[in-house]
Amino acid sequence: MKRIIRVTYIVLLDIIFFSIFCFGQWFWQNPLPQGNTLLSVFMVNPDLGYTVGTMGTILKTTDGGKNWLLQKSNTKMALLSVYFLNENIGWVSGQWGTLLKTINGGLNWTEQNCGNIASLESIYFFNKDTGWAVGGLISYDNVILKTTDGGKNWVTKYSEPCTLENLPFRAISWVDSAKGWVAGDNKVLKTIDGGEQWTQQNYNLGGGLMDICFTDSSNGWAAGSCLLARTTDGGENWYAQTNIPNLLTRVFDSIHFLNFNFGWITCSDGYILKTTNGGNSWVQYLTNFELGLHSIFFTDANTGWVVGEMGTIQNTTNSGNNWLYKAGKPLGIASSIFFINKNTGWVAGYQYNSSESFISKTTDGGNHWIEQPTNFLYCLTSIFFLNENLGWSVGINKIIIKTTDGGNTWNEKPIGISLSKCGAFHDVLFTDENNGYIVGERETIIKTTDGGDTWTLQHSGPDARFASIYFSNSNTGWVSGNNGIILKTTDAGITWIPQNSNTTGYVSKISFFNADLGWAVAGSVLLKTTNGGNDWNQTSINIPGTHGVINMLKASFLTPDLGWGVVITGDVYYMYGIIVNTTDGGATWNIQECPTDDWFNNILFVDENTGWASGAMGTILKTNNGGSVTDVKVKVKNIPTDYSLYQNYPNPFNPTTVIRYRLPANSFVMLKVYDILGRKVSTLVNEEKTAGTYEVEFNGINLSSGVYFYKIQAGDFISTKKFILLR
Repeated sequence: MKRIIRVTYIVLLDIIFFSIFCFGQWFWQNPLPQGNTLLSVFMVNPDLGYTVGTMGTILKTTDGGKNWLLQKSNTKMALLSVYFLNENIGWVSGQWGTLLKTINGGLNWTEQNCGNIASLESIYFFNKDTGWAVGGLISYDNVILKTTDGGKNWVTKYSEPCTLENLPFRAISWVDSAKGWVAGDNKVLKTIDGGEQWTQQNYNLGGGLMDICFTDSSNGWAAGSCLLARTTDGGENWYAQTNIPNLLTRVFDSIHFLNFNFGWITCSDGYILKTTNGGNSWVQYLTNFELGLHSIFFTDANTGWVVGEMGTIQNTTNSGNNWLYKAGKPLGIASSIFFINKNTGWVAGYQYNSSESFISKTTDGGNHWIEQPTNFLYCLTSIFFLNENLGWSVGINKIIIKTTDGGNTWNEKPIGISLSKCGAFHDVLFTDENNGYIVGERETIIKTTDGGDTWTLQHSGPDARFASIYFSNSNTGWVSGNNGIILKTTDAGITWIPQNSNTTGYVSKISFFNADLGWAVAGSVLLKTTNGGNDWNQTSINIPGTHGVINMLKASFLTPDLGWGVVITGDVYYMYGIIVNTTDGGATWNIQECPTDDWFNNILFVDENTGWASGAMGTILKTNNGGSVTDVKVKVKNIPTDYSLYQNYPNPFNPTTVIRYRLPANSFVMLKVYDILGRKVSTLVNEEKTAGTYEVEFNGINLSSGVYFYKIQAGDFISTKKFILLR
């Protein structure tokens, strides 16, 4: 059978006088300045520092961490390590061989090509020329890379297979230009000749090493999963330190020593461990954050910083005894969001570190959020307001709370009826100040006619979960849930009539534009009706740029054509969240530019421009232009200065990947793909090209899984790289 190879060409227009830069218009409102996970922090001095993390995040402070500003990295790769020589020159390393360099304090970051696809977990430089990076990629190699020209070129000094039993190298530590150590999953390597030779040390304490730190040629520590290892002879012998509080329940991500005596370790449960006697004893201190902390850095014995999940940045000025938030302080996990106009809105959910209730309010469009007193023991799942004062919220354990003063005070309202089989409520809606409905587990629908003081049971069933309720007027409403259930009432809930949804999936959201036109979201399909639900037409949700699973959780339609949705997509390797929009009533969808890949659970628009999305890890995003992309034209002329073939992304891939190359002059280009036996399987480019940077999309949909190679020849320039197709 003939193989079908799809190739798409994208010319990156950086060779003309007007380069186009696109800026997505979803921006962070919580946490601030952003909420992506931070993985590494480095302070040049007590005032100047940087931290990096997922989604290409780079933050900089110039005032000792009081304020952190986002920098433009031009990548969506997770950035894993940051290192600076001085206030101007620094490097960042990350996934898929990502290497970035700045020579102006982060004002601009330029991509460097390491010629490798490994995730580079740690980076270190001796001077402006000589540096090291270590990492690995499962089914590929663990590598130790060296540069002697500031990162322009990298040479592999050590490599070995990377497998599930031999995970990537995580960290590198040097005490001088000759002696260094690398920590792997279950091993430690050492060099005594500046990295020309690396030998495995006598380490047999188990896997899971995440970081390594030496204070001199003899004394070092390695930290990981339920383990802190110590050596006093340069790594020839290692022993486990057992004097650690809660050792067997903790993962230690980062270890930092100022000198032989003073050291700190981050813990997965939000604690910091500290020693003042070289590790003979450790004392634990609780930070303000009880989730993962990934990197720690001290500039002196008193002043330090720690970064981690949800964009948290904390600072201490008393050696770690106390910690204060400097950025990323979460409001809570938002299960539901509701706005009555462009300025006034609420989010409800649960505290990020417990299942207790949480509500926050804004009166300036989300620029500032103020937590409201709730003090209830259970997670809130839905919130609804009729006006600026009157609102209700419901949640786990059948909790119902009400406010009459905009949320300044909330009072629990007893149900007054037996709902022994219903464990939770999932949605609440009021048609006026007296008449309201709540839906939940076991096909529960309850109604009030006195503002929530008393409730009557309207519907119940054996096992289905009702997730969403919507009324187009005081009498006509719909309920949706799992097993494809959609019910309709035309008599204010006295009777509920099943409708044929044509699906057995989980109908997580239902809404109507009027009494006839409505939509229901059911995972990978969108249901649409034009006759009040008597008939539902099913459309598969296809989103260009995604692969694998598509699970739309919620959708918000403002007109018969204009709508937005939040989606979880991906495959067994990685699931992520996206925001999509439609301009044809849901027939087609397009991804919107977004600063995070956290999972979203809600989206809401009050007009065609103003909307919010909320979700996991306390994320709240806002748009003021419908989430579209703004094209900003800037006068530049940026012709490449050399030939280069970049590592494809993603890699491994299934079934599509992008190959990028650049030309400093007009050239005849041949770009071909070969299998592991050297047989050509595709010609991607075979023509004259003008100077510039190009991207080619390669689709191996009809190829089998395995290792392939792509080779470019442009004039005298020849380069070959390996990539992996995983089906």
